[in-house]
Amino acid sequence: MRKPFTSWHVGDTEYKLKLTTATVCKLEENLGVNIIKIFKFNDDMPIPPLKTMLFIIHGAIQKYHHGLKFEDVQNIFDDYLDCGKDQTSLLTEVLIPLMQDSGFIPTEETAKKAKKKGKTTLSVVKE
Repeated sequence: MRKPFTSWHVGDTEYKLKLTTATVCKLEENLGVNIIKIFKFNDDMPIPPLKTMLFIIHGAIQKYHHGLKFEDVQNIFDDYLDCGKDQTSLLTEVLIPLMQDSGFIPTEETAKKAKKKGKTTLSVVKE
């Protein structure tokens, strides 16, 4: 069973994030690319651009914190930085779990089960 949302803790505040199908369709339309492709890392683009990451969070935050503007998410990210975090931790601690919890990429557990059954699956490589 998937978690109903991903928590993004910034200071003393918890933001609940969830990517719905409608949100992903809108994000893909606005970004012009499949959302999974955004997380395909290579030497030319080791992590997604910050604006793209914040667009995804802005879409995901709407389910539980309706009405927050993109500028609000930028300000929340500034607070996140002030707490000692960085863009890489946003990716590894928030966005990748968000994609997993929302069902768009498999969790490590799901990938292991699929591998045991001989199925091909997408996986996230952490270095």
